[in-house]
Amino acid sequence: MAKKSGMSIGPDSILQACVAVFFIVAGILGIQAYNSNLSGVMRFLGRHDTLTIVVAIVELVIGIVLGLAFFVRIPSSIAGILALVFPVLWAVWIVLAWFGRDAFKPDFLSWLNGFVRDLIILVALWISSRRLGGGN
Repeated sequence: MAKKSGMSIGPDSILQACVAVFFIVAGILGIQAYNSNLSGVMRFLGRHDTLTIVVAIVELVIGIVLGLAFFVRIPSSIAGILALVFPVLWAVWIVLAWFGRDAFKPDFLSWLNGFVRDLIILVALWISSRRLGGGN
């Protein structure tokens, strides 16, 4: 079957756009929170939140790359690496965030709701990342 050229808009394109916007906004919010006065005071008092800014920057990069992929073809070698790296990074973040500290708190159902929400984002990121190089 011949492959169509050009961009088509379908559910997978809409999903990719939503995931891109999600990660761009999450990255911006994370950077803003890191630079807030309260965070500065907490760092002064000894709180180490380097991981927070690293995650925010990675989220921003993921969102920008997924958004740019609508306009710029990413070489397949790079797209293949990113399609693996982006979901793995998010999966690592899920493990750290949901199992690293305060697991199952404040109560199991609230914890499960947030955990499953991040799993849904992981699957959406996985699907969107596979499309980076114009792949399946």
